[in-house]
Amino acid sequence: MLWPGENYGFQIVQALKRIEDLSVSESTVYPILGRLRDEGYLRSRDARSDVGPPRRYFALTPPGKARLAEMNAYWLMLTQASERWKSDHEKEAES
Repeated sequence: MLWPGENYGFQIVQALKRIEDLSVSESTVYPILGRLRDEGYLRSRDARSDVGPPRRYFALTPPGKARLAEMNAYWLMLTQASERWKSDHEKEAES
């Protein structure tokens, strides 16, 4: 949601809500964004809005981009291992 540019917090929430089988709300997402910012993985800035309160925009920092790459690599490894396990057990069940 944050790669490669800057996104308004509400946009992030809406993008996550569009993912089937994922149940999220603002009260879930904003604390996570705040924690990631506090840990140095995100930067944020507030911008004036013509309607309503200021908008908070988030973007990955260089350490955030590095962490994202690590997590994506780990996810790939995890899904491949899961598929191998599933395939092995299906073969055993057929025997």
